[in-house]
Amino acid sequence: MATQISKTDFRDAMARVCAPVNIVT
Repeated sequence: MATQISKTDFRDAMARVCAPVNIVT
């Protein structure tokens, strides 16, 4: 993982991870 990531990148990454999980569950 990068030591520094912008908030937008972090939220985008979380969206990519959480979206499929929310759809499956």
